[in-house]
Amino acid sequence: VTAYETAEDAVASLLADQIPDLIIQRYDNQAMNDIRAIRNNMLLRNLPVFMLTQEDKSDLRVAALKLQAVDCLSKPFNPQELVERLNIILNKKRTFIRELAS
Repeated sequence: VTAYETAEDAVASLLADQIPDLIIQRYDNQAMNDIRAIRNNMLLRNLPVFMLTQEDKSDLRVAALKLQAVDCLSKPFNPQELVERLNIILNKKRTFIRELAS
């Protein structure tokens, strides 16, 4: 797991190293710009983005989904729930890749 302050920092570092399996993004005022930077990058645009929101409000979850997040969880959250949700996303991605290869 690697943390970055902004998507621009992440993109620069990731392109120098390797592409991650998914991105966990905090939903805040910067989220729109961060998601835009991710979606505008040819290598990163199809990565699943999982959003974490500060409050358990449906309008924040809907806004995260409108930013093309594949899932969203509100703080405070159960760490096991986060792990299970991320495992589902990663398993779907692996299955998709295997099906493409066959």
